Amino acid sequence: MKLKKKWEQGRNVVSNWIIDISKYVMTGVVLTSVFKDFESKSLLYIVGILISCIGLLIGIIVKTDKEDKK
Repeated sequence: MKLKKKWEQGRNVVSNWIIDISKYVMTGVVLTSVFKDFESKSLLYIVGILISCIGLLIGIIVKTDKEDKK
């Protein structure tokens, strides 16, 4: 029983970590585009938003999967 509880806590920590990384990527993309002049800002936005959305979705799926089983 203790192992199951530790697994759920670890899973919650990992899902929060993935969501935080997603937010950091989005912030990095916005700040980088503001402070540096890139020729292809649209490519930077597309890649940054794509990576951020994938991370956010993975974090949400991991978090909701744990909560749905209760």
